[in-house]
Order: sequence, then structure tokens, then C-alpha cells
Amino acid sequence: MYLQITTRCNMRCAHCCFACRPGYGKDMSHEVFIAGLELAVKAGEWICIGGGEPTIHPHFWAFLRKAIEYNRKTDEPEHKVWLATNGRRKRDALRLARMTRDGEISAVLYQDQFHA
Repeated sequence: MYLQITTRCNMRCAHCCFACRPGYGKDMSHEVFIAGLELAVKAGEWICIGGGEPTIHPHFWAFLRKAIEYNRKTDEPEHKVWLATNGRRKRDALRLARMTRDGEISAVLYQDQFHA
């Protein structure tokens, strides 16, 4: 289940299908995020956290911790929490890389000709 936690972004990519950009957009509330997690776990779906740029959500790390916690409630041992970042927030990107290396989550860094 894709949970778009923010429509804000710190880049201006021409191909963005959500029209995300700096200074504009909305952030998902904690209540809506929890409801999404509950639906994802009940359906046995992956928890996919996205945006905009998810790391700029003011509660990103709390949301990620909650997603990992909810994932542990599933019967499957493999991690099923996934997200993508543009890596502009270097500290966050490095922390996510360590979490991916350690098997806590799956994270992708978008670095291609399409990203500003």
C-alpha cells in the first residue's frame, strides 16, 4: 500500500506526476497514517512510504518507526517497509542506507537523469 505522506518536495523535477515542489503541499496526519498502516497489515501489503520527498515530512522518522513496528505484526519474516528518497537530505539518506543494509527496510535513492 502506497502512503503518500507529503506532497511537498525539495526538488523541482519536470516529470513529477504529483506536481510536488518546494514550499507547497500538504503533510499526512498521524491518524491517517496509522489507518493506512492498519489497512496495509490487514491486507498483507507492503508498506510503501512516499511523497513528494518523504524525509521532509515533520514526522517522517516517527512514521518510519511506526511502519517498522506495524510490519513486525505480520506473519512474514521479511521486511516489507519500502521507501524512495531523492537523497538531498544527506544525513537522512545515509541513515536510510544503513537501515537498508541492516535489513530493517528497503530504500531506494533516486539518482538519474530525470531528477533535478
